[in-house]
Amino acid sequence: MNPVDGEPFVACNECAFPICRPCYEYERREGNQACSQCKTHFKRIKGSPRVDRMKMRKGLMIWTMNLILQMVMVVLR
Repeated sequence: MNPVDGEPFVACNECAFPICRPCYEYERREGNQACSQCKTHFKRIKGSPRVDRMKMRKGLMIWTMNLILQMVMVVLR
């Protein structure tokens, strides 16, 4: 199966939640790499680029540090 850009397809093997290819690619590259409905980790489908794990970890670390900073700012108010 080769989904067309913008046309929904089933990316989640657990709940069969439909998602379009650009949204799937964005979620794997920039998001949490999981289904929006059931939160199951996406598996890479044929034709999708591999995700750079180091880039993903760095992004998660920055997000976590920003969250901690926001929490500290709320406590200090």
